Parts: sequence; C-alpha cells; structure tokens
Amino acid sequence: MDAEQHSKNPYEVLGVPNGSSIEVCKATYKSLVRIYHPDVFVGDRDFAENRMTALNEAFEFLNDPRRKKVFDEQDASENHTKKETEYSPERDSDEFYEASKILQESWDFACKFHPEIVSTFQELDKLNSQLGFLFKATIIDGQHFKKAKTIAKELEDIFLRSKFSDDRDLKYLAKFAILNNKIKFAQDLNKALKILGVNSKKQIIETLVQEYPEFAAKALKELRLFHLIPKNYTKAKEKSQDVKEPLKKLDFKQLFFTFVVLFNFLAIAIFPFGISQLFGAIYLSSLLAIYILYLRNYWKILISIPIISWIASFVIFNSNGLSGFSIAILVDGLIWVIWFA
Repeated sequence: MDAEQHSKNPYEVLGVPNGSSIEVCKATYKSLVRIYHPDVFVGDRDFAENRMTALNEAFEFLNDPRRKKVFDEQDASENHTKKETEYSPERDSDEFYEASKILQESWDFACKFHPEIVSTFQELDKLNSQLGFLFKATIIDGQHFKKAKTIAKELEDIFLRSKFSDDRDLKYLAKFAILNNKIKFAQDLNKALKILGVNSKKQIIETLVQEYPEFAAKALKELRLFHLIPKNYTKAKEKSQDVKEPLKKLDFKQLFFTFVVLFNFLAIAIFPFGISQLFGAIYLSSLLAIYILYLRNYWKILISIPIISWIASFVIFNSNGLSGFSIAILVDGLIWVIWFA
C-alpha cells in the first residue's frame, strides 16, 4: 500500500479519525487484532482472515512516518467526503464494542490508581462513543496516564474538526450541543456545514437561532459567544428558563445601574471633602466592577467583593462624620445584593 496508490483510507480501515496520532492508530490496531485472533474469534473464518489482512495493511501504512505524513497532507488539502464528515451518533461500531469489553478489566484496574482519567473518559464517551474507546485503548496500550488530558484533547479536536469544521466557535457550539443532548441541533449544524460550508457561518447561526431559540440563547450566553447573536434576534423569542438573566431583562438592569451611578455622583458632590471624593471614587469603581462581574456571570465574586467594599466605605465615611452618606452607601449595597442574588 503506497502513499500514491492506496485503494482505501487506512484511517477508515482502523475506524479512527483522519490525522490520528500513531499512538492512537497502534492502540486501536492492537485492540482490533485481539478480536480476530484465530484462538478467540467465533464466526466466519474467511471474514476474520480478510479483516486481519486489511488491518495489517492499514497499520503497516500508517506506521511508516513518511507515508503517513504524505497521506495526511494530501487529505488536509482535499475536501472531506460526505461519509467522512457526517455526524451520526447512532452509528456505534460493533468492533469497538467488542474490543472495549476486552479492555474493560485492565481499564477498571487502572482507574483505581488513576481516578482522574474517569471523568475525562466519560466526557469523551458522551461526545462520541468511539472517541471513548480510542481514548481507553490508547491510555491502556501505551500507559499514557500522565498524557491523558493531552490525548483526550487531541481526539476531541480531531473529531470536532472533521464534523464541524476548524472554526473555533462552531466547534465549541457543537460540543456544547452534544454534551447537553441536543443531538438534532448538532446534526443540523453538521448538515449545514457540509452543504453550505464554513463561509456561510453567519447564515447558519441565524437560522439555527431561529429554529432553536431557547437552546441557542443558553448556548451562546454560556459559551460567551455574544458576537454570534444575530442583530435581528428578537428578545421575545428568548423564553428559556435555563438562562439566569434573559436578554429582555438586561436593558432594565442597565437602566438601574445607570441610576445608581448618577445617584452616587450626586451624593459625592454634596460632600466636597477630600476624603469623600477619594473614597467616593473607589465606591463608584466598585459599582463598575460589580456590573462587569454581573455581565460575565461571576456570581461568587460578585457577592463577596462588593460586600467588603461597602463595609470598608461605611467605616471610613462614618469616621469622618459623613453618617448620612455612609448610610446611603450601606442601603445602596443591600439593594445590589438583593437585586443580583
């Protein structure tokens, strides 16, 4: 099997994503070979022999660094076929299922000593069951426990890139959809990218937002992809109860914030003392910090830092005879805690 004359995609023969590392290919090859070993295989002997031949040829090809590099470069420069890029989560590999059962005992034993790999495997497996197997096989075969997160990241990136393009935003959106069991959304995104291409990203997002308003609102907000929210996206369509602060509430809170800032500017102006100006500025800075934290959903910091600032301001202003302003600050602070809690 030469680089210029390969009749089949060697990655497809092994069942791994195009561009997979040699560690992944080797581990997968070893796992599949165990299934078709003459001493353990039960079934059509001719099929097993033919499958073994195909596996051997594919691994021999990919195990040659030069040929693998040439193939990867050629593949990267060509458009993927429909079969290679189709996202079909229901298509589980029977081979991988059988190979996974063979690995299970070793995997369970390894997890006792490296429990950190369990959560990494579970997320990959939920993203794609075949990714879960590839991760498990690679870790066990190569004893790459310290590289577990790196291997998982590589597998995840190859999978998302092959199904949802190399666009960072679209990969994050697809991953979020799959992990939240919004499979239809991920499939529609995949189909749109296959037919329209990544250059139609804006139109694809606009359409998906209209078709999945509740999920889109949650996803774009939690992923901080605010720049993908269409300009013509109507606030009335954001009805998701999962979003802590719907867009239609955001405008009112902005007005409230503006009112509080103006109120405190006036309060500071009433007391033209140096100490009042100084700590009044500090207080107003804390209000601005509160609003930024609110927009970014850093709720724990949002509550703790302002409380410290308010207590400090109360003590300082009170000690300088500004009891009225200190009370105003304290009441103002309580309003913010109640409003954002």
